[in-house]
Amino acid sequence: MRKYTLIILFTIGCLSVFGQQQGLYTNYFLNDYYFNPAIAGSKGVSIASFSYKNQWVGFEGAPKTIMGNVSGSIKNEGKMGYGVTIISDNIGLTNNLSILLTYAHHIKINEKLKLGLGVQTGYLQNRVKLYDTKLADLDDDVFSGNVLTENGIDFNWGFNLYSEKYYFMGAVNHLFIDKLSIASYNQRLEKNYNVIGGYKFNFEKQKIEIEPSIMVQYVKGSPTNVTTLLKTTYNKTYWLGISYNNSEKIGIGLGYLMNERLSLGYAYDLSLSGLNSYHSGSHEISISYIITHKKPSFEEEDEKLNNSIMDEMKKKLKQK
Repeated sequence: MRKYTLIILFTIGCLSVFGQQQGLYTNYFLNDYYFNPAIAGSKGVSIASFSYKNQWVGFEGAPKTIMGNVSGSIKNEGKMGYGVTIISDNIGLTNNLSILLTYAHHIKINEKLKLGLGVQTGYLQNRVKLYDTKLADLDDDVFSGNVLTENGIDFNWGFNLYSEKYYFMGAVNHLFIDKLSIASYNQRLEKNYNVIGGYKFNFEKQKIEIEPSIMVQYVKGSPTNVTTLLKTTYNKTYWLGISYNNSEKIGIGLGYLMNERLSLGYAYDLSLSGLNSYHSGSHEISISYIITHKKPSFEEEDEKLNNSIMDEMKKKLKQK
């Protein structure tokens, strides 16, 4: 009986630590705020997002992640950003809940380049459903009818250097775990580091935008995770993304922007390793909605005015 108890405790420990480390999304450009708090407010609008990821379909107790957040720019000015995030991770017997608040400040470096700095703090909870544990000794009441709950406090920080054509950002999650050992759950977390960079190539005549990007994630004690992604957008409405992860995994994503406000995305991951014979891949669904309109810049207003004048002149010439 003791042998099985030790195995279960070891498994629970591994799952709970894994569950609160940063997740991996194929469509990470749709969930960029999840990876970096400095994203909040950079788009000059308020956005509500929801995502669901079901990993390793076919494995019993495989990870399932539900995330909802609202982030945006105060007064739509693109200077001060805010955000609220709720994340629920379910892995086997464990459930990890995160409730996080974000503030970001954006500095204009020159006419094209801005720097965003963001901080995030919140509450973490780890719950283990011990009553669902399958034991060899059914009379063992150590786990019977119990739910193990641990609480923690989280601090994250990030920077975001960006323009209309390119971006380079980095973030650290679980920043002060060594200073917050008073919280039981913090003692079993590790700092998460991630860096994301990308460039946008615009082909205006063809109405096509091609965006290659890369994300690097590192957690102490784990292999460095590298994901490359190539996203192609047509007419600012339809997009197709193809990704490759160094853990021998490929992904494909599809998306559609409706009425310039509602964005729908779907992605499918498939393992290229020997694990693909044990599961049928991972599915990811993303939905986002722009709550507020972006305040147009002086250049955008000037271009709009010039276009309206040109349209009016064309109409008069046709009438003649």
